Amino acid sequence: MQPLLFDSAAIMAMAEEQSPNENLIRWPMQSLVAMLGVFALFALAYSQAPLYTSNQNQYFLHGAATAGFGTLEHDWLANTVDPTPVFSALVQLTFLLRLPALFHIYYAVLLGVYLYSMWGLLQETLQPQWDRPQRWIVLGVLIAIHSFAFRFILSRALGQGWRFVLEGGFAGQRLLGTVFQPSTFGVLLLLGILLFLRKRTIPAIISVVLAATVHPTYLLSAALVILGFMFVSLKESRSPKGLILIGLVSLVLVSPILWYTWSRFQATSPRLAELASQILVETRIPNHVLLKEWFNLSVIFQSGLILLAIYLYRKHPISIILTTIAAAVFLLTLFQIETGNQRLALLFPWRPSALLVPVSSVLLLGFVSDRLRARIHPTIERGRRRIEVAVWLLLILLAGIGIGSYLHDLRGKRLDTARPMFEFIRVNHRPGDRFFIPPKQQDFRLATGAPILVDFKSIPYVDAEVIEWYDRLRTAQNFYRDTVDERNCVQIDKAVESGSINHVVLGPDQHGLTCSIFAELLFSDDSYQVYKIDPAEQ
Repeated sequence: MQPLLFDSAAIMAMAEEQSPNENLIRWPMQSLVAMLGVFALFALAYSQAPLYTSNQNQYFLHGAATAGFGTLEHDWLANTVDPTPVFSALVQLTFLLRLPALFHIYYAVLLGVYLYSMWGLLQETLQPQWDRPQRWIVLGVLIAIHSFAFRFILSRALGQGWRFVLEGGFAGQRLLGTVFQPSTFGVLLLLGILLFLRKRTIPAIISVVLAATVHPTYLLSAALVILGFMFVSLKESRSPKGLILIGLVSLVLVSPILWYTWSRFQATSPRLAELASQILVETRIPNHVLLKEWFNLSVIFQSGLILLAIYLYRKHPISIILTTIAAAVFLLTLFQIETGNQRLALLFPWRPSALLVPVSSVLLLGFVSDRLRARIHPTIERGRRRIEVAVWLLLILLAGIGIGSYLHDLRGKRLDTARPMFEFIRVNHRPGDRFFIPPKQQDFRLATGAPILVDFKSIPYVDAEVIEWYDRLRTAQNFYRDTVDERNCVQIDKAVESGSINHVVLGPDQHGLTCSIFAELLFSDDSYQVYKIDPAEQ
């Protein structure tokens, strides 16, 4: 026998001869190193915010407290029911490892899953005959419309409401965003759809269920995706067997998080549930819940993208999945508007739009690219090498802008007037210390590791706990006003009587306030003062 020879040129020629069905997931680069480089550039171009920003202050709290970060195990909110236990376990592990940079790496990996899934969906739905230069162009545009630079241009040209218009859903709901948080695991919904289209049904179900397990708010979205799978299976097989199997496997896999959510977040009583819902809807998250707050021209534009994608891909199975999700979003949203049911509003029936919009945008990008192929092919073929170099340079430029955005935000955090106060408390607070802080000071817990009475950003979800959070918030808001008088001291007395605080942080508007309960000035600068409280002076 002759030895087996591996001829790379021959192998490439054979790959080019493969039919579209055998060679669907084709990247414009052949090297694994180059592919990883593109994924890294995408993560940098998309950009992240520095630790710890925005929702991280809520979703990292339980895990950080359990890991023994500072003295947060004594924080009231850290001892409420955890809405995302699986995510908190990951946070806990990361804090125990003392490697917070891993949070950025986790997000970079999820961004890679997102790009992989979107590119795969383009190949599976279009089965395009793109040559290498056109693949480079499409990939470059795909990354560009997800970059920080593009979002910045949109916000400046059309307003902040348009910043995520091609990748975000209605009411500010998004799969991605500027911070690593439970919702970013929504990219697994995309991966699940891709795997299902590749006829890998069980891995697809696992991916979809995992998204809902990490972030239970995705339970509705996951259910609709699975329902779409069932409809596709029924259409293709003309038999209910596949439909039943998909439903049963999904139900078994989702049952642990479904049971956790159902058992931990049941209504204490109808009255308390109604009151808590009202507080969340009207006070805490009206921008995510109230139609008058989030329905605007950008939502109409996004709805148009969804409908157009469904129409153009009407002969492909993905259209069934998208139609199933879109129809449910429309009907549930309409029902919520008609009934005014606040508890239904808190289920975010429009949240699946966070999946529909980016998929539709990318599918439309693919459709346009495919239709332009015949017209632009001669031109791009002549400039093949220049196109590849241009796309690489574009990706490097976008990555540089993304890095610049991160450094700008990091500098903003370092120049925050609260930073010296944070650092003092981080170093000097002791077990048992609990702080009364300005309610908008959302970074306090993770910046200092110290427990607080309340802040506006971070909330519980059990009805009785929501009501207590609101009572605490009103006490804080009544104190941290833009005027200073004796009524401020009364609010501190209320907090002390509950045993919730023994230190108070005075912000710029309260600077210079004196109350008899203030025992010792521990810290003071031009913006903040920190007092130790003596309850005996009440």
